[in-house]
Amino acid sequence: MDPITRNRVVLAATLAVTLGSAPHDAFSARPSTGVDALSGRVADAEHERLIREGPERNGPEAAIYLPASDSPLGLVLRLGEAYSKQSISHYARGFTTDFRFMFGDRESRERYPDGFTRRDEIFSARHLFEGFTDRDGVHRPGAAGITVRLDSMEVVPDIERPDSSATHQIVIVHRGSLQIELDNGEAIDVGPQRHVFYCVRGDVASLSPGQPSDADHWYVRRWVEVDEAGEPAPNRVASHPEITRIGLAVRPVANPTRPPVSITFSLPEALGAVIDVLDVAGRRVLKRDLVTFQAGTHRLEIDEARALRPGIYWLRLSQGAQSRVARLVIVQ
Repeated sequence: MDPITRNRVVLAATLAVTLGSAPHDAFSARPSTGVDALSGRVADAEHERLIREGPERNGPEAAIYLPASDSPLGLVLRLGEAYSKQSISHYARGFTTDFRFMFGDRESRERYPDGFTRRDEIFSARHLFEGFTDRDGVHRPGAAGITVRLDSMEVVPDIERPDSSATHQIVIVHRGSLQIELDNGEAIDVGPQRHVFYCVRGDVASLSPGQPSDADHWYVRRWVEVDEAGEPAPNRVASHPEITRIGLAVRPVANPTRPPVSITFSLPEALGAVIDVLDVAGRRVLKRDLVTFQAGTHRLEIDEARALRPGIYWLRLSQGAQSRVARLVIVQ
């Protein structure tokens, strides 16, 4: 799927994962409000209005609860909620004016070495929520429904600001995933993937009018995807042991797929592990022992899957007391 039609990742929730992942000025988008995304100051004014007031297109948006005393963890959860509810104004208000989203995959990093600005991210999310028409005149459908899953989250000190732990913290989402159903019936799965959110308290953040600038609110100043090998975007994230730590993970390279089945998996330790393939009733139909793999991310081809009939299965990776499961669809 090309960079315009595929989702990044977010957060995921915004996790900045969106359909139409090119910046808004990379194609001639035509938002339904009638504002041309290439019209310079007009687009800037629309961007600021979204933050202050929210969109007019669909009337009042669903309320998203903002506690009187915010936290970095609450901020990230709220961004995920805003994304799943397709609330562009609530989503936009979670970012500082100097916000940057940094891609984890090499192709996108090479295409956008400076990442996405807040303006890019807002328009990218809006294209996913509402749909858009690309530069070739092709309509790209919007999202009929979005499900955001944020698992294994933790808050750690921002080691770029070791003397400012009260105002700068990092939220790590070790497993962030996104399921999108488009208006045309197509479904897109993104993740699971690790995301790193650099959060700053409102009283020291760079904000727009309408964003509370007090110590009771937090905002994201940088969002970094971590690639499949566990490495953050180069030169964009400090070497924090919790960020670079490899977690147990497994997924098909393609899904649906034809045998033989290729998978990628990550091991936190150089210990024995097991790959099981289970049918929909939970019965094990295939087993592969992993005895020679070091810690890290690996790719494996399962030739034995040629004996499996087309259908839905589950991949299960186990190491020690931990296990991870991923859905697998085999076709003829």
